[in-house]
Amino acid sequence: MKVIIYLPIDPQKAKEDNLPVSLPVLAEDVDAMLKENKLNQDVILRGLEAQVETGQRVEYYLSYFIYFLYNRARTYMNEGELLKAKELIEKAGSYKKDYRYPLHLGIIERMAENFETSEILLKEAISMNSSYIPSRIELARTLMGENDFEEAIDVCKRAIEIDPSFTLSYIIMGDCYMALGDSRSALSLYEQTLSIDQSLSVVHSRIGVAANALQKFSLAENELRIALSKKVGGWEDEYNLSYSLYRQGKIFDAIAILRSLYDRGIKDEEVITELLILQKIIGLYEEALNTAEEGFDLKIGDEGFILGSIDVFAFNKMIDRATELCNEFSGHDFDVRKHLLSLEDGWDVEKDLLDFTELIDLTRPEVKTKIDEITSGTISGKAVFDLSMLSIVHEVIHLHGVHFYSAESLLTRSAIAFSGSVDTVALFIFLYRIYFYIHELG
Repeated sequence: MKVIIYLPIDPQKAKEDNLPVSLPVLAEDVDAMLKENKLNQDVILRGLEAQVETGQRVEYYLSYFIYFLYNRARTYMNEGELLKAKELIEKAGSYKKDYRYPLHLGIIERMAENFETSEILLKEAISMNSSYIPSRIELARTLMGENDFEEAIDVCKRAIEIDPSFTLSYIIMGDCYMALGDSRSALSLYEQTLSIDQSLSVVHSRIGVAANALQKFSLAENELRIALSKKVGGWEDEYNLSYSLYRQGKIFDAIAILRSLYDRGIKDEEVITELLILQKIIGLYEEALNTAEEGFDLKIGDEGFILGSIDVFAFNKMIDRATELCNEFSGHDFDVRKHLLSLEDGWDVEKDLLDFTELIDLTRPEVKTKIDEITSGTISGKAVFDLSMLSIVHEVIHLHGVHFYSAESLLTRSAIAFSGSVDTVALFIFLYRIYFYIHELG
């Protein structure tokens, strides 16, 4: 025979935690409960189940028992223990099958990727309680799993009609628009969410992603920094921030973030590929080579990474290795690189960057300061530009001609050294490629 002890619960505490003011607990659980100095869900469930089995005050205690069955089931669901969760849901359903029964089963079916069954169950839950908004939100999530974003949006719109203050409706609808490529509508919905509840930290990450897609990089940077300060997201927020910074010309800051992610064990394909590409863009060829080697050790097979690695090998004068890697793949981009690599065969002309100083007009103080820094072996982060720097492009073309990798390497390193600006790198490369396409491909 089970011995039940009734614990008095403070009325306010009982209300907050949805507990009866006189909580039944099995005598066998009391010692462990006192040692832990807390009530866990399993102790509560065992006590309530024993109370219901007595047949006394069943109407009062049954509602609490069913509530905690679903509550414990949700914990199991969050832990991925779907079978254990389903057992508790079935037990709850054996006592009373209200809207919660198909709702929770529908979520489990979605987690098991049985989307059609999930949709049927969730629609049943809505039919049993049409005013309970979370059922509609879960249905929208299931529809998203089926890539039925339009219907998911309609479900969210109906939820908003019923309760305009339920913020999750706006978030899920925004996610649907993002999936459809409509970043503008998504951004509007995310911002509307914050206008209802400014404490929803998770929305800042979404605004950052949408703003990046809309090329609103300053807004994206601001929102992603807010998200990071609140520590609600994962490493993806940092990755997305690096993109915002790069697109604003803050490429060194972007590289620092990506390197930090990698050093902290985030060896995701996207992180390594982006790090490699940014290092290549600003002429950090030795660092980029290390990144490429690390990527190959991790067996990264992303095409962007492979193409970037071919370029990095070429910029490091490892033409044979670049060619060997290029020959392992087929496609237009690889064919183009094979041709570019063939132009480098046997070409070994070098030039000291300091030789270009005589081409630059030093009458502007900031330009002279920059040159003085270079000659003294120090480079500041301040960016400058003077039209006379364009003479470097002419000189490099005269020196390297159509030897593509040699020319672009020298132009990139010169632009970073003398200007310190990614925009100058882009300008130098653009001008050279006009020459190259006319003389080699035209």
